[in-house]
Amino acid sequence: EDCRGKATKHFSKICSCPAEQINIEYCGENSLQKIDTWCFKLDCPENISGHIDITKKGGHLYSMMISREIGNINLTPEQGIEAGKSFLKSLGMKNMKESIYSADEDTVTVTYAYEKNGILYYPDSVKVKIALDNGTPIAYEAHMYIGSHNISSDRISKASISKEDAQALLSSHLKVDSVRKVVMPDNYGGEYLAYEFKGTVSGHPVFVYINAKTGAETDILLVYEN
Repeated sequence: EDCRGKATKHFSKICSCPAEQINIEYCGENSLQKIDTWCFKLDCPENISGHIDITKKGGHLYSMMISREIGNINLTPEQGIEAGKSFLKSLGMKNMKESIYSADEDTVTVTYAYEKNGILYYPDSVKVKIALDNGTPIAYEAHMYIGSHNISSDRISKASISKEDAQALLSSHLKVDSVRKVVMPDNYGGEYLAYEFKGTVSGHPVFVYINAKTGAETDILLVYEN
């Protein structure tokens, strides 16, 4: 019942629909990698419907999908990104920074990651899809953030190599535009500190990740632009 109330509150605020006009139905339980949720189906008279999952532990918004007609476009993708940040702040998620995004005619889909002391924590990520008519979210997914986020000071080890040493390990074909420290998830459920180099190879955008402790090249991300 607590989670039902939270789902109703989120839906009411996002869709500007009075709580007493919302029809809500329990639609089951979900569980993924030790995160258990209650699922609810909601709708209101303005032809808006949605599904919302609330975590059993803590009552956090876990996922959301809202179906509604999107009106005339009033916002740019950049304004949509800022609207997404404001939504996350309303959920208590502070210091979130956009990492990647994609935009179409009437929405922008953004992945935000937690940032602390200039380090971007990719395991602490959420994805939000914002409608560009009024800047409200129509989709949301927070599995990684809920499963990973903590602010422990000893969460990661310090860098053993400098960014200059890390850059010296890169291919000479990479033209580096920027570098920053990030925390990356590994293949074993852990995470590690890395230098993220953003640049281009033959004019194509590329991200290269160098482990800040071992100096190993751990990942390469090629960006395809439409």
